[in-house]
Amino acid sequence: MTQSVLPIAVDAMGGDRAPDEIVAGAHEAAAEGIPVVLVGPSDLAGRGDLPLIPAEEVVAMDEDPAQAIRRKKDSTLVRAAEAVRDGKAAAMISAGNTGATMAAALLRMGRIKGVSRPAIATPIPVPGSTPTVLLDAGAMGVVVADIANAAEARKVVETCRFPPRGKRSVQSTYSLTDYRPLPISDLLCELDDKTLLVCMIETMEGLRNMEEIAAVDGVNVVHLGCTDLLADMGKPGAFDDPDLLAAVDRLLAACEKHAKFAGLGGDRDLERLNRFIGKGLRFHTTQTDIAYLIEGASQRTRALRGTAAPDLD
Repeated sequence: MTQSVLPIAVDAMGGDRAPDEIVAGAHEAAAEGIPVVLVGPSDLAGRGDLPLIPAEEVVAMDEDPAQAIRRKKDSTLVRAAEAVRDGKAAAMISAGNTGATMAAALLRMGRIKGVSRPAIATPIPVPGSTPTVLLDAGAMGVVVADIANAAEARKVVETCRFPPRGKRSVQSTYSLTDYRPLPISDLLCELDDKTLLVCMIETMEGLRNMEEIAAVDGVNVVHLGCTDLLADMGKPGAFDDPDLLAAVDRLLAACEKHAKFAGLGGDRDLERLNRFIGKGLRFHTTQTDIAYLIEGASQRTRALRGTAAPDLD
């Protein structure tokens, strides 16, 4: 006995050029064997043979997400979320108002046990491999490891920054704005202005292309990952090596030329770090949280072991 596969509920009215482009894409997916059910106005019933869940209201891109979902109970987003909740669909997809999509899912489906807040899944390109999926809950500081050339840096800018410089998905409300709805143009400007993007250089290839990486618009910090870089140079742990010190000087010069912040990590020598800071280093990953805990616990343990036991006689 075969078990039928539940369809994907597609918001036919969400996104640019809806419903025409959305419906066309749904038909392409169905042709590849993916079960699809459209959610939209009843007049879509005549467009091909895809099943339709009727919904006569649409949530616009500039509407307040929570208010729209509560007010427009016959919207495509609400009906799609209800289809998942009621076991009529396996998942829902919308290219429309991101915040309203999340609100519809939260209010109609509820949370998975143990999940306190929804997040947006953003794919981060990984050269030579499958993308890493970042759960975007509004992070304003993004550090991307192992950038080897300017093309990779531009791709990171495209993925992590908001339009027009990037293609990062935007919803209507953020903690940055105290969850106040803003006009999309103002919101995009505010979000992109507050986003900090760090590109790490950790290989010889990245070092050779450091000046070009620093010149990429949208990158805020160029950061040398010294531990991995030294390993790639065949000099693991040699933080005082002349070639690495020369690389730091090149980094400082490139960042000054292109108005970027120079960053560095891995080296724990305070004297060297103070010299780098004096030359213009402004972003340093001084330690990890675990290392701080171990260091503090070790200092306290040494202090306690050095305390003489009281004389009980």
